[in-house]
Amino acid sequence: MKKLFLILLLPLAMASCKTPTYTIGMTEAEFTQHQKVLTTLVEKTTHRAIYKRLTSQDANGYQTYQYFYFTDGKLMRIAASEG
Repeated sequence: MKKLFLILLLPLAMASCKTPTYTIGMTEAEFTQHQKVLTTLVEKTTHRAIYKRLTSQDANGYQTYQYFYFTDGKLMRIAASEG
């Protein structure tokens, strides 16, 4: 019975540890559908949007971010920033 429980629990545990995947060319709608937590809109114009996502923070308050640059609704660049 324990083995059956562990076998059934394993896929659930693996699915919950899935890290987000970002691909150049993905749409802004795909990005925002999956990134509602820790992501903020920095700038939005008619042709461009920039999102900032907190990637880590240590005990001293040191934070790292990822910036996502969209042009005409498509992801064009991902940049990392510290500070």
